[in-house]
Amino acid sequence: MQPAPKPNDTQPIHEQVIEDIKRRAEVGKQNYGTYLQVNNGRDSLLDAYEEAQDKALYLKQAILERDALVMELEVAREELRRLTQANADLRKERDRAVAEAQRQDGVAKGLRKERDQLAAAIDAARKEAK
Repeated sequence: MQPAPKPNDTQPIHEQVIEDIKRRAEVGKQNYGTYLQVNNGRDSLLDAYEEAQDKALYLKQAILERDALVMELEVAREELRRLTQANADLRKERDRAVAEAQRQDGVAKGLRKERDQLAAAIDAARKEAK
């Protein structure tokens, strides 16, 4: 069961349908030279039946197009979820790489300090040996 309609500020549908009928009547007059009238020589039941068949085709088309859009939306949502996860994974990997680079930089600084201390000790030993 569908929920009750929610009021809004748009033009009521019946007003839009009345406008459509008036426009359609003018199109009919332009195409056939007269408005649709009773006893016009046509079989109105057959005309209505054929229009109903056309309507069924348009409705099926609209349903299929809507369903295709829903499927495209679901595919896009799944792709967004996948990309969001991949982005999060890349951020974690980047953070790990940054932390490792900082650790290695600290190790390198320690090694440079140790090297400089050893070089100073060697220089001092050479001076003493002379």
